[in-house]
Amino acid sequence: HTHTCTHREQHRRKSGTAGRKTFLPMLLPSLALAAVLGASALANPGKTQATPVCTNPADNHAAVVQELQKLLDSNSTLKAQVEQALQACADKGTIPANYTLEEAYDYLDAWVGFQPTLDNYYEFERNFSTFFYSSPTGLDLILSAVGRSWMFDFMQARGAFMDSPQSLPVVSKWVNDPRINMSSFVVPPGGYQSFNEFFSRGLAPGARPIASPNDSTVLTNIGDCVLSRLVLLDGDDTVTLKGELVNVTGMLGGGPLARRFVNGSMIQAGLRVEFYHRIHAPVAGTIVDIRSIGGLYFGWYFNDTSYQYGYSENRRAVIFIDSPQFGMVAVAIVGTRTTSSVKPSVAVGQAVHKGQEMARLFYGGSLLGIVFEPRITPRLQPLGLVASSPCERFTELKTCPQGLMGQPLLQLAPPRQ
Repeated sequence: HTHTCTHREQHRRKSGTAGRKTFLPMLLPSLALAAVLGASALANPGKTQATPVCTNPADNHAAVVQELQKLLDSNSTLKAQVEQALQACADKGTIPANYTLEEAYDYLDAWVGFQPTLDNYYEFERNFSTFFYSSPTGLDLILSAVGRSWMFDFMQARGAFMDSPQSLPVVSKWVNDPRINMSSFVVPPGGYQSFNEFFSRGLAPGARPIASPNDSTVLTNIGDCVLSRLVLLDGDDTVTLKGELVNVTGMLGGGPLARRFVNGSMIQAGLRVEFYHRIHAPVAGTIVDIRSIGGLYFGWYFNDTSYQYGYSENRRAVIFIDSPQFGMVAVAIVGTRTTSSVKPSVAVGQAVHKGQEMARLFYGGSLLGIVFEPRITPRLQPLGLVASSPCERFTELKTCPQGLMGQPLLQLAPPRQ
């Protein structure tokens, strides 16, 4: 049985903090325990749109928040670290003085059941990113085993809410937002049953035609995304991608299959929350491996090196396609905020055609990468947006051109004689 949480306002009245300005966009970064999992929640903390759900009214906190509370109560060293991070925030003026753990727990309750809109899903992560890389204590907490473990639990709770009918009320705001062209998408006969069902919505027939469907030398876009140029991965293992280090084999999950891409090339792509969130095969071929690679859940930090960092550190999935024309092609799908959840639509050993759906993403952002072997790289001729993109690396997604799934990206030139 579930019960409505009322503890947050009760606590604020008892503690005298009702009406007190709480700088929550910077609170959780200081805790550094749940960072990527609900970036949307922090954008407008005074206008939380959903009531969090508790498993026990006597405890007054969501189950996953109770886990954190018990964890800190049983570990004085960890609790002291969290309080130290809170004090550091207070010293910087990003939260009020004497901000309490109880207020943090109350905030997490609200976060679990938060319903984002296109205008407020994003604010927290930007604020978090600014703080995170200036907070050694926060960094230590995020990278610790206990921090990762609790973040995963929080991600599961947040994702379960977004999968539930309780997440439905805000869907109408997305559907009616002019920034989303719903004529391109299928609405189920009974309507969407959860926010994530809407978020991973399917395309209407004919909405995204596949370029040159019978020409196996043309590689097409894997989704609706912003695109970089084709960039070279020049190095051995840890390589330089336009000035920043990326571990290619680490990004792709390691082993002989991943090492085939060292010194190859890559197209970077990114999904914004309003985009279509299914990923399609760029070429025809056979699925030879699908990898789910554990990693961090706190997204990326917003400076010049942010996006490269995410490719090799964040939780991600990689699908390898053996193409008769393009050789081995790797499609990396990197979670960047909230649930970082990817559900493959294909299986190892399955033959796929160009444009076939390969995976679905649920609430949160994503980075994408299409990676090529070095032996094929000299024959890749950029087309369309890849040829004209001003982006060699992502410093701000809004500056990169947006392409649609199925548009041409590369042409394979004949081999040199």
